Amino acid sequence: MENEKLTYINSRGERLELGVDSVYHCNISKDVEGISGVTSVIYSTNSMGQHGDTYVGQRIEARDIDVVGHINTRDKAQALELRRRMLKIFNPELSATLVYEYGGFKRVIDCRAYGEPKILKKEVLYEFDLQIECLNPFWREKE
Repeated sequence: MENEKLTYINSRGERLELGVDSVYHCNISKDVEGISGVTSVIYSTNSMGQHGDTYVGQRIEARDIDVVGHINTRDKAQALELRRRMLKIFNPELSATLVYEYGGFKRVIDCRAYGEPKILKKEVLYEFDLQIECLNPFWREKE
């Protein structure tokens, strides 16, 4: 069975893979929000004496993707190195590309980290929470 995965590639070419088979463990279908569906805003106008509103237009909002997972190692030195690597790659000053793969299906979207990753030490493993902002909300086929 093919597993879903996300690969974050910053403008320096540094990449970090997220998925159930990755040391940066995350179950895409359960732990990621925002990869499917978009938010649409409808604009309307009304005037005195009018019943209801008149449709003016609509727009699609920017896409926000939230990823929750954990660094899948119990070795403290390795966990700290993987944490440092994640912080370096998810640099909010760098533009990036997010690649979604599931079997033969592959799509990409331009993005950037929204702030720095939140990485917290829990009882056994480090847990992370990544916020990714995609100003253009549309996925496209990989070039």
